[in-house]
Amino acid sequence: MEDFVFMLAAVSAFASAVAALTSLAQARGTVQGNEVNVYLRLMEDYNAPSMREALYALGAFWRDHQSKFSEPGVAWLEMNSSDPEKAKEVRGHARLVSNFFGSAARLYEAGFVSKRLFRLLILRPGLNVYYVIVAPINVVRSPNGETMHYLRVLKRVVPQYADGLY
Repeated sequence: MEDFVFMLAAVSAFASAVAALTSLAQARGTVQGNEVNVYLRLMEDYNAPSMREALYALGAFWRDHQSKFSEPGVAWLEMNSSDPEKAKEVRGHARLVSNFFGSAARLYEAGFVSKRLFRLLILRPGLNVYYVIVAPINVVRSPNGETMHYLRVLKRVVPQYADGLY
């Protein structure tokens, strides 16, 4: 009888272990499914024509002004004084790019996406546009904003995309 009880306890323990492993596998599958949804949603934003236009316009803005100014934030401030409508347009482009990279950083910091997925999300040519052009514009507009914090979060994972601006 003791052997039977021992055998029953062993079978029960084995079944519990299998159930726990199955639950763990399902939980991992759910997390991966959620990460895939986040990735697809953000990549839809990044691949939108408006993002392509914003990245191109920001690059052109800085190429046009970098011989006269030490950094894009200073160039944007001058533009805001001399041509507020054009500065508003540049700011709109900067905001679009900033929203993409800021959203990715917030999701990563909150633990909603893994470091691996975060790296996959931000490893894009637009990252350098964010670092070199958008962040300085954001900082001059709002020195106490979150830009410097998100810049540090992003740079800890990907210091630069490839060889620089494209």
